[in-house]
Amino acid sequence: MFKKIWVSLSTMAIATTSMWISIPIWAQVQPGGNSYQDLIQVLDCPDDLSSYGDYYDSGYWLGGDLCGKYGVAGYRVYSYPHWYIWANKIPPSASAYGDYGGLLQILYCPQDLPEYGYYHDYGYGDSRRWCNTFATEGYWVYSYPDWYIWSFSNK
Repeated sequence: MFKKIWVSLSTMAIATTSMWISIPIWAQVQPGGNSYQDLIQVLDCPDDLSSYGDYYDSGYWLGGDLCGKYGVAGYRVYSYPHWYIWANKIPPSASAYGDYGGLLQILYCPQDLPEYGYYHDYGYGDSRRWCNTFATEGYWVYSYPDWYIWSFSNK
């Protein structure tokens, strides 16, 4: 009986580990995530290292050829060996002008304008239900119409 349980647990551990390892690194880490949101494309372009270095934020790009592949229009960030293309730019006020990093969550809450104004640095907040959504703990910043929740403070 114990042998059967041990084999089952071992099989489950291997399956779980294999699942985690098989997730591409670009799906786990997303450079530019503090400046942009809504990742729309990732292109594998290791040969661009010689032209752009380890990291390059090119801003908005109209789309087109990118290392022999088609890249969609958006905000382009190169972090060797991938290009990350984002749909939207996050306003500087969303991170309290650089005071916070590691974007965790964005909550759409236009109804909070009367109470918090167009900009409010709330500071650290616990996880809770807010704007009909479960919100994680972190550093909260309101930049109308959204709450941005960050994982760490740069202060």
